[in-house]
Amino acid sequence: MLAENFSKFKRLEEKHQAKIYYSAAFSPLPLKTLTDNFFALDEITEMNAILNATTNFILTEMEKNTISMKETLEQAKESSYIEENPELDLGGLDSLYEIVLLANLFYNVNVDPELVKVKGIKGITSYDLIYAAELGYKIKLLTSIKKENENLYIGVRPNLIRKNNFLASVNENSNAVEFVSSYNSKTNFKAKNTDLALENLLILDLINAVKNNNKNKINFDLETEIENIFDLYHNQKRVFYIRLQLEKDEKIIEEIKNIFSEKNLADLILQDNLTETPLLPVIIITKKITEKDLEIILQEVEKLKGVLTVNNIIPVKAE
Repeated sequence: MLAENFSKFKRLEEKHQAKIYYSAAFSPLPLKTLTDNFFALDEITEMNAILNATTNFILTEMEKNTISMKETLEQAKESSYIEENPELDLGGLDSLYEIVLLANLFYNVNVDPELVKVKGIKGITSYDLIYAAELGYKIKLLTSIKKENENLYIGVRPNLIRKNNFLASVNENSNAVEFVSSYNSKTNFKAKNTDLALENLLILDLINAVKNNNKNKINFDLETEIENIFDLYHNQKRVFYIRLQLEKDEKIIEEIKNIFSEKNLADLILQDNLTETPLLPVIIITKKITEKDLEIILQEVEKLKGVLTVNNIIPVKAE
């Protein structure tokens, strides 16, 4: 509601000289209080977070039990972990709305959700989780924001994360955030739904929202030094995981290798010869490339005879 009616809320704030504390929407991880306490004299330049505990629960259960997303969804419903409209969770919309509000908290900028090419966890299978694990990764739905000079980049996507990374260790129905700031390299926070300390921080946020009605202390101006807002993965170079479904034919794989090697863009190509179906899953890990350039290459790949589908394109989180 806040994200979709953002401009209306800003006008109401100005009219009533009151400030909305958006972290009330982020229980159990009230980021407004955390950022006020830890970054009062610092600037956040990057944030990578698991803000949706439901998607984290689903991916954790799928990997742990090697079961389908459909089966895991049933578990989530029984445990009341999922919204009435599961699309808000599975499609990444819940995380998108949160990052839109966080962008205002961090940088005082009004972000149009339509600018972000959001992708949720739909389409991820147990096979993807198995292949990622074999390569030393876990898959998590990340909500990211990055400030570079006068540009702001925002992304909501599943990511492959190295198993030894802090965010990869966050399992079940938990939230976590990794901040990079001007004076600190990285600061990590983690919360479970049962964490009473963080619930108390949320209460502090609400108390502060009520107390903060001094118009001299409130800046309602949405003007900001940030000039441009872009989709993170579409515009910045990343390594990508790609899963293709092919007919079982070695010639097709050689043709795909040639397309990528010709542009010096593939670090790794794996094939799963153990599947009992007549299809052949092939995994490609690219070198750094923007998604908009990768899409052009994949159009060339999809035209090859014997290439059936491009199932997933998942960014790999930088170390």
